[in-house]
Amino acid sequence: ITGGIDAHLGPVDIAFLQTLREFREKAADPKDPFSSHLLGRPAGEYLHDTAPDSKLVESTFKINLPPSGGFVSSASYTIGKRENESDGSDVRPVDTDTDYQKLAADVTYTPGEKWTVNFRYRMLELDSDGPTSQSSNVPGYAYSGFGPDTPVRQSIDIDRNNYAATVSYRPSRRLTLKGDYEREDIDRSNSGNKVQFNSFAGQSNPYWDVPSSETIDRFRLSFFSRHLEKSALKLNGWYEYKHVDNPAYGSSLSSSNEFFFNVSYKPSAVWGATGSIDILRGENDDRTLTQFDKTDGSQTPFDLDRDEERENLAIGLWFIPNNIVSADFNYGMLHSKIDQDTLYGSGPDPDLPPDADYSFVDDDGDFEQRVHTLSAGINLRILENLNCRVEGYHIRSQSEFTPGSENFTGPNITDPRELKDISEVDIRQNGIKSRITWQFTRMLRAQFEYTYDDYDDQNSDVFDGSAQTFIASLGGSF
Repeated sequence: ITGGIDAHLGPVDIAFLQTLREFREKAADPKDPFSSHLLGRPAGEYLHDTAPDSKLVESTFKINLPPSGGFVSSASYTIGKRENESDGSDVRPVDTDTDYQKLAADVTYTPGEKWTVNFRYRMLELDSDGPTSQSSNVPGYAYSGFGPDTPVRQSIDIDRNNYAATVSYRPSRRLTLKGDYEREDIDRSNSGNKVQFNSFAGQSNPYWDVPSSETIDRFRLSFFSRHLEKSALKLNGWYEYKHVDNPAYGSSLSSSNEFFFNVSYKPSAVWGATGSIDILRGENDDRTLTQFDKTDGSQTPFDLDRDEERENLAIGLWFIPNNIVSADFNYGMLHSKIDQDTLYGSGPDPDLPPDADYSFVDDDGDFEQRVHTLSAGINLRILENLNCRVEGYHIRSQSEFTPGSENFTGPNITDPRELKDISEVDIRQNGIKSRITWQFTRMLRAQFEYTYDDYDDQNSDVFDGSAQTFIASLGGSF
């Protein structure tokens, strides 16, 4: 249920919005037989995939100045609460709730016809509450470690603040220059692991914790230009630099440079062409993993660097000779290469001599992926209210992991050189898609779509196969 009040007080527009949303799962939780678990749970019937009941209450207040003139501003504030009202019986308690606040503010200043300045602020605050411990009287779960008052990790609270500023300059009617700066501050509480969980090593890895604070800075310069008569030639592009002071994940980039350029050419209403390229270069030199010594519990950190290269290319051509037939041809290429330090081994082994090389870092391995896509389609307007489209496409996907080191010493370590063979993928995909749309009346429309895809694995028959899809739909607008 959503209700609101809106009022215009002279040049100011204010509004209040109230929302109440409840979800109730009427069906019983699924319960099925499971085999025994390696942690000791015996075979038996257990509940799983519970869909929890939930409730949300939210209030929003908005205020806006008139959207005209040289100075325009708006703001909104939202406060709400989400509650998990599940009544699970196997493990309890499971009820949790999250209090949240959201704030948004925009200010736009236009001092003249050539300049526009915009400031934007966004805030999100999530405060989650959950049980500090759980228990179960179900023998299977209790046997697996859910005894009385088993401690559990608290949910992470988040405070996110986003600041952005944009300056636009139009030296002429055909050219626009723009500069953007954005800063995002993320603060997390309960991000550390204060509870030592049981694991095969007997400890938890402190480097698995997400950082308590993270700052992301983005700076972008962009342009948009229109040339020739009736803007037949359009060019736009941008350059962006991004820096993260404390990336939360190993796959995140601590710094990156990205360049994008797009061109579209439409000399007449009969034909046209488009093309774009996106290039990214980035790195992450702020990732650490830990190995534990089983004899004394000491920790050995390993710094793992990551370099990423990515290029995306797209080219399109379209042709419309009349109002009955139209055709298009498209080509796309995606390429990415990741140089990632790879850690092998599971730490010093007490059964080996002290100088045994059991864990090591391969700092020259890389993963590379290439995807090429060709597609062509034709549209036919058979009747005034009957349209048909047929499209064919060919896709080539290749990827492989290539270890760089050959010094694979230490027992119980699979030779990483074998990973190149088992990780290599080379697939050809050919497909056809057809669609018929019949507009019965101005309000009623029917559509039927058929797709056929054939997959051919060049290295083996693991991914060989085909898939067919049939979709029929009926829609109306009133």
